[in-house]
Amino acid sequence: MFLAPLAGQLADRLSRKRLVAAVNVVATAGVLALLAVGDAADLWLIYLVTFGYGRGSAAS
Repeated sequence: MFLAPLAGQLADRLSRKRLVAAVNVVATAGVLALLAVGDAADLWLIYLVTFGYGRGSAAS
């Protein structure tokens, strides 16, 4: 919500193909971070990735 004006400016100025590719790379890196989960002590990482992925999905 706070970054919406900045994201809007970037979306208007950048190539749509490159922007979509960059967003997909960031989302993939976030999901791949789940491979680092080894036990219940890493539950915070699952929540963080889920929150970030959900925010990214809601914004697009």
